[in-house]
Amino acid sequence: VCSWHRSSLSFLPLRPRVCKIEETSPLPAEVIEGFRKLYAVEAEARERGMDAEGRKALRQERSVPLMGALHGRIQEIRQQMAPGGKLAQACDYALRQWSRVSAYLENGRVEIDSNWCEGAMRPVALGRKNWLHIGSLRRGPKWRRSPRLWRRAEDWT
Repeated sequence: VCSWHRSSLSFLPLRPRVCKIEETSPLPAEVIEGFRKLYAVEAEARERGMDAEGRKALRQERSVPLMGALHGRIQEIRQQMAPGGKLAQACDYALRQWSRVSAYLENGRVEIDSNWCEGAMRPVALGRKNWLHIGSLRRGPKWRRSPRLWRRAEDWT
């Protein structure tokens, strides 16, 4: 399973000023709109408070047709672009990951992306890197407890 978020991010920097795509090119915005529609289905499932089976049924009804249309459109865009361009690279990435990102359609318990998980792991990973300098066996246990304290402080604010 792979995150849709990473595939959609590959299209975001393709604004005309950044990578010199013609200002009249609506192609990146068109693909991003397809991603937005998929996320809107997920938002609707959350608003309704659906369980895993309900989410799977909603995805089969609404997301599968959107995915089919989006996949076809990305393939069309890729065939129009010269190899090596930014938009071609974004299309190639999305198409390479397609089977992994579409796995969420088959299981209602799987989220459309892994942002929540990555966000939860980020403080620990950053802390591990930043705490390499503690230098003392006595200070180690104190630093180890600090993420728990920071989490509590974040909950209070």
